[in-house]
Amino acid sequence: MSQTAGPLASEVLLVGKSETQVPEDAKPLSKFVTDEPGFPGPLAGFAAALSQSSKSWVFLTGVDMPYLNERVLREFWNLREKSVLLSAVVPHVENRWQPLCGLWNKHTLKLFLASPWNSFQHFLNEGGFKITRVEEPTLRSWDPELLCLRSFNTPEEWNRIKEISNVS
Repeated sequence: MSQTAGPLASEVLLVGKSETQVPEDAKPLSKFVTDEPGFPGPLAGFAAALSQSSKSWVFLTGVDMPYLNERVLREFWNLREKSVLLSAVVPHVENRWQPLCGLWNKHTLKLFLASPWNSFQHFLNEGGFKITRVEEPTLRSWDPELLCLRSFNTPEEWNRIKEISNVS
């Protein structure tokens, strides 16, 4: 992921509980940031990335989502440039937001911290901020198999990804 994002971004943050989670080959390409305490699951990484980034926009993806796609990154950035006072560019697929493949403005952190919601779905549905919603057909035009949304959560899923990608 760092290799894909690096040429497109002036800053790559890897967020997690411990720097030991970061593969050795990714360390020189990025900066490690510790999860923000007091938030559940991916929201801890979201809060940490937005609070620690030196940039006004952050592309957020999960560490278990290895198919980061350069075209998707570029298209999200293009959508960001077309809207005034935008807070986020986020895919919406199968009636669910996909916030771990999204472009977020740093000012969104203030809205998040002030909100009563502890899930991305509620925050995006009820947050009262401007979102460019990327619908499935549009996302498929950039990534036909929606690989940018594919994650792995078990050793079996990781082995399957390695087979598809020819990774050892």
